[in-house]
Formats: sequence, C-alpha cells, structure tokens
Amino acid sequence: MVLPRYSKKDHIRQPVQKTQQSFKRSRTLTGSISAEVRSAGEQRGILKSERLRRQELQRLRRIVFSCIVVIGGIISGIGYLISQYTYSSPDVHPTDAAVVIPTSSKQTYSQAIMNYLEAHPAERFRFATSEKNLTTEVQQRFPEIQSIQGRGDRYELRFRKPLAAWAFGQKNFFVDSEGVSFETNYYPSPNLTVTDKSGTISSSGNILIGKGFLSFLGRFVALATASGLGEVTQATIPSNTTREVDVTLQDQPYIIKLHTDRVPEHSVEDLKRVGEFLTNKGITPEYIDLRVSGKAYYR
Repeated sequence: MVLPRYSKKDHIRQPVQKTQQSFKRSRTLTGSISAEVRSAGEQRGILKSERLRRQELQRLRRIVFSCIVVIGGIISGIGYLISQYTYSSPDVHPTDAAVVIPTSSKQTYSQAIMNYLEAHPAERFRFATSEKNLTTEVQQRFPEIQSIQGRGDRYELRFRKPLAAWAFGQKNFFVDSEGVSFETNYYPSPNLTVTDKSGTISSSGNILIGKGFLSFLGRFVALATASGLGEVTQATIPSNTTREVDVTLQDQPYIIKLHTDRVPEHSVEDLKRVGEFLTNKGITPEYIDLRVSGKAYYR
C-alpha cells in the first residue's frame, strides 16, 4: 500500500483577505455560504444595526447641543459687552436723595465723566472702569465730589458735607471732615462760620490765605468732635496773620490758639492733655496757646 505524499505547501494556511472577510463590530454580516460564490454587497458590508444607529444619533445630538450652547454663550457675551459700553454722556444722580442738583450742573458732571472715558477707551466698558481714577480726575475740576460709583446705566455722585464755611464777598468756601476745601455746596450751610479779621484780602479782591488753612481747620473740627473734646462753635482768624486760627469749643469759655502749620492730630492730642491737666487743677483759663509744637501755654 502506497501512502499519499504531502508537500509542505499543504500544511501552510493561505492568508485571509482581511479587507474582504474581516469581521466588523456592530455591522450586519453579508456574503455567501459558498466559498466559490461572492455576494454582491460583500465589499460594502456597512449595514448598521439598530443599536449602532441609536448610539450615533445620541452622539450627533450631543454635538448639536454643545454647538447651540457655545453659540448661545457667544451671543450672550456680545450682548453683555454691548450693554456695558458707554456710548454717550451718562446719567448722573446724587447718592443722597436730599441733594438737589441743577440740570446744568448734571450736564457738566456728565460731560466731565464722558471726557475721562473718551481719554481711556477701554474703560468705556463699565466693568473695566476704574472708579478711583475716574473720581481723582473729576475731582481736579470739581472738588465738591467725594466719590463716583457706577450703578448700571448711570453714575452716582457722593458730595462732600461741609463742616465750616468761609465767606469772602461774593465767594463762599467750605471744608469737610477730610480737610478738602470746595466752593459748590448742595447741603445746608454749616453752623460754624470762619470770622476773618486778618485783613488779607487784597485791593483786587484776591484771597491771600491758602487752602491749607481750611484743610487744617476741617481736620481739627472733625478730630475734636470724634475725640470727645466737643463741637467747635467759633473760629476766628486774628488780625495781621494768615496761619493762626482761634477756636472755641462748646461749653468751654476759653479760646484755643492754633497754628495751621501744625499737624491737626498733634494739636488735638495736646489739647486733650492740657484740658485734663486744667480740669484736675480746677483752673479756668482765658486762653490756651498750642501754636508751638510740644508746648502749651495758658493764661
């Protein structure tokens, strides 16, 4: 009996054509049961199952939804930027309802704010506006403004409250608790009025006493009230001087002589010490002289 002979080629498997017979996940299998007969759609067997179609539909919905959200966010951002942009002179209103501003003054303040915004284009967006820098620049022309704050589509102005007034002919000067002097006042005139006996107004009507005087007086009045010394009821500039002021405290019969070159805080501290000393000694002086730093005289 003769056994059939096998060649090595009989033991080598022929490679499978991957592109034609490879299994594709989640696809419908197409083809023929015969190894000799090919199916007409075998090369494009891309029929999708119901599960795969649902997955692709869900994925498409997520993409569309994400695009809608992004586009909506972009439109909302553009709308917000437009709403925050200052196109024309803004509306201005006082923070205190009791303050009444003339229409002409409102327009002047509004134009001053607009001039600042035109000089700083990036700050025309209200969220980018530096209220501190805006206030500082506007105060150079209008020192009666204490602060400026943006509130939506308008700006609110806080005005200074005067502690003392100083009249010179047709001009009135006021000073607040921060020692800032100004000419325009929208509040009732303060009870404290500076009496000028210095004779320092020139023949041309110019005022020779500087704003440092009012700055010192305003700070002293505020500090004296806050420290419990009492309210300043009278302030007088003696004759032939521009740097001295004599004040009188409420319920105190004596005069206090002050020098405007001194620091207001130091003058108030010296007055407290001298007042305690005189009270303990039972002395009621005619005046207290605090014009020299570190020294006090009384009579």
